[in-house]
Amino acid sequence: MAVFLAERGIDVWGIDLAWSLVPLDEQNLAFMGEWGLQRQVDEVSIALDLALSKRGKHKNRGIHLLGYSLGGVIGYAFVNGEASLPCGRRRVKGWIPFDTSVKADDPAVTARACEMARATDAMLAGGILRDATNALAAQVGFLARTDPDGASPIFPGFTNRQVAIVVLALPSPEPPGVDNPAYHLFAGIFDATTSLPVDLAHVTPSFAFEWLERFGGGAPLQLLSDATHVVCGDIELPFDDSLSSVTTPVLYVGADGGVGASGVFSTTLLGSSDVTVTLVDLEPPTSDFLDFGHIDLATASSAGFLAWDHVADWIRSHDDPVCSTGDEKGAARRRRRGR
Repeated sequence: MAVFLAERGIDVWGIDLAWSLVPLDEQNLAFMGEWGLQRQVDEVSIALDLALSKRGKHKNRGIHLLGYSLGGVIGYAFVNGEASLPCGRRRVKGWIPFDTSVKADDPAVTARACEMARATDAMLAGGILRDATNALAAQVGFLARTDPDGASPIFPGFTNRQVAIVVLALPSPEPPGVDNPAYHLFAGIFDATTSLPVDLAHVTPSFAFEWLERFGGGAPLQLLSDATHVVCGDIELPFDDSLSSVTTPVLYVGADGGVGASGVFSTTLLGSSDVTVTLVDLEPPTSDFLDFGHIDLATASSAGFLAWDHVADWIRSHDDPVCSTGDEKGAARRRRRGR
C-alpha cells in the first residue's frame, strides 16, 4: 500500500515500533516490562517529528496518520493526546483508522475485553512480558513454506500447508473491541465436505506463508494490557479521555471479513464533523466468513481499487494544514477563551 500511494504522488513514511524489531528468539526481555501504550505513543511522536523535519518548507502543514490493526489503537491514543495541545504544536491533520477499533458499543464485546485484560495482567504478574502468538505464527509459516506436504508437528493429522491455510483463513478470535464472529486474516476457499479452507481467495498461499514466517517480534504484554483495559473501561487510563475533542478529518477503512463495520463506532466518539467510512464488502451477510479479510485489506492486489484508491483520493482532498477546518478553528478559539 505504501508503494501504491507513493506512485500516486503521496509522500509516505512508515513507522517501525521498537518492539517489532526485537528478535523472536530474544530471551532477556526485562527491558520490555514497561513498554505499554504510552511508550508506543511516544515513539509515534518521535517518528512524526522526524518525518516532518525532513519535509522542509512543508513541515508546518502537518501529516496524515494511518493506523492499521493494533497500530490503529496506538493512533487513536496519539490523536487523543494531541487534542489537548494548541494547534501550533499538533502534527496530525487527518486521521485514518484502518480496520481497527478502540472501543465497543456492545456490552458483551466490552465484557470479553475485560476478560482478556485480566488474563493478560495475570501473565504479566507471572513474569511473562511478550505475547507468544507471533512466534507460533512464524513457525507455522516457515513449515508451510519449506515443507508444505510434511506432517505438521503442531497439529497431528494435517500437513504443514493445511495448518497454515486454516490459521490464515478460518475465523479466529476477535481482537478486543471487535464485534465480528467471522473475523479472519485472509479470505479462504472452503471445501464443501470438510468445511475447512483449502486455498486463499485474494493472495497466493506462498505469499501468505511468507507473511506468516516474517511476523515481527511479539507485542509487549503491557501494551496489550493497556489496549484491552481501554476497551474494558475498568481502570482510569488517559488514552481515550479526549476523543471527543479530536476534530481532525477522519477516514475509516474496514474489511467486512476483518474488523469491518464494528470499527465505525470508535469514529463516532470523535468530535470531528468530517468522517468518511469505506467498507470493502464483497459477500452477503450470511457469508462474511468468505469476505475480504483483515490482512487482505493491506496486501491483496485487488485492495488497490477496493480500498487504497479511496485513501489516496481522501488524502488529496484533505490537504489543508493542521487546524484549518471550522471544527478545529472553533475548538482553538474555545481553548483560548478558557472554555
